[in-house]
Amino acid sequence: MKEIPLTQGKVALVDDADYNAVMAAGPWCARKGNTTFYAVHGAHVLMHRFILNLHGRNEWGDPKHNGLDNQFHKYKGPRRHGTGKIWRTQIVIGNKRHIWAFDKEADAALAYNIAAWLAYGEFAVLNQIQW
Repeated sequence: MKEIPLTQGKVALVDDADYNAVMAAGPWCARKGNTTFYAVHGAHVLMHRFILNLHGRNEWGDPKHNGLDNQFHKYKGPRRHGTGKIWRTQIVIGNKRHIWAFDKEADAALAYNIAAWLAYGEFAVLNQIQW
């Protein structure tokens, strides 16, 4: 994890693998949204969308609802839970949160993919799972 300095005394967090690309994009600023700050480049480029290479309106947005935490790990959805032996994955569809638990990270990523595909079809941003 690395920190990207922003304006207003804020910092954004990014994965080590994304750091160079984010820094090369130019200066980033902190901008207040409705409920949180976001890291922004220029007038409209949000850091989390830059890292995830999202351009369309229907593509996955800010999954953490924390615009300054732009760490996305290996897959969308799965995160270690509790003591770290269980992988939980979640997706919010409409106003309902769906959560599942798995022994393997790849299984949790697959569950996320299935739910995302069923909810968003061709607009779903899916994990490239490595078995």
